[in-house]
Amino acid sequence: TLASPVQYINNYIEKSINRPPSLLPDTHEITRHYKRQRLIEEIMQSEYDYINMLEALQRGYLEVLSSKKYIPITLLNIIVTLILERHHNFYNKVQASVEKRVKRFIQRSNDDPGTSSAYLDSLDFCAEMSNLMSNNVIQVEQYKNYSFLYNQIRDLLVKLRHEGQNTELNELLINIQAYMESKCFFYPYRRDLGFPAMTHVPISRATKYRLFLESMVVLTKDVTEIDFKESKTCKPERYTTMIKASLEKIYRTLEDINKESYDDCKDLKLPAIQ
Repeated sequence: TLASPVQYINNYIEKSINRPPSLLPDTHEITRHYKRQRLIEEIMQSEYDYINMLEALQRGYLEVLSSKKYIPITLLNIIVTLILERHHNFYNKVQASVEKRVKRFIQRSNDDPGTSSAYLDSLDFCAEMSNLMSNNVIQVEQYKNYSFLYNQIRDLLVKLRHEGQNTELNELLINIQAYMESKCFFYPYRRDLGFPAMTHVPISRATKYRLFLESMVVLTKDVTEIDFKESKTCKPERYTTMIKASLEKIYRTLEDINKESYDDCKDLKLPAIQ
C-alpha cells in the first residue's frame, strides 16, 4: 500500500480543513493548531456518517436480501455486523475523549486560548487520536473477509446481469434503492444509494484513515511554541514520534488487507447466488 502523494495530502489539508476564523491572527502557528482541531472534528463527523451508511446498507439491503436466502449476502451481513460493532466502539471511545477537551477555536472573540493542555488540538490529544485510529478501528480479518465477499458478489452480479439471469434479484435491488431514495436517506448529502456504491463504502473507508493519519503527521511534524507550553509531562517530540508510529501501523494494516492470499477466507467459499 503506497502512501498518498505529498501534494494530495497538502491539498486535502488546505481545501478541506479551512483556515482559522478571521477574528484570530492568521499566523502559521495558529493556522496549524486550527487545522488540527478541524481534522479531529472531521474524523468524528466522518466516522458518524460512516456508521450511518453501514447501518443503512445493513437495514436497507443486507437484511432484506439475507431473508431471501441469498447466501453470499448473508455472509456479508455477518461481517458488516462485526465491523459495525468495532466502529461503534471506536466512535464511543473518541467521543468520550473529545468531551473531556475544549475547542481552542470557536466563534467568540472573548475566548482566551490560555495554556491549558486539555485543548482538542493539543499535541498529546493528536497522539491519542492517532493511536486510536491505528489500533481500534480496522480489524484486518474483518476487512479482508469483507473485501473478499464484496469482490465475489460483485462478479456474480455482473455475470448474472450479462447472462440475463435472476431478474428477480435485480428488480429487488432497484426497488430497495428507490425506497431508500424516497426516504431521503442522508439528507442533505447527495449519495449514490445503489447496491454497488453502498457495498463499496467500507472498501474506500479503510484508506480514509491513512489520509487522516498522513494529515496528522503533516500538521504535527513542526512542534510549535504552544506545544512546548502545553507539554508538561514529556517532551513534545515524543508525541510526534507516536503519531508517526501510528501512521506506519496503518500502512501495515492496509498491506495485510490487500494481500493476494485469501487463505484466511477459505471458510467463506461462495455458492452461486440462488
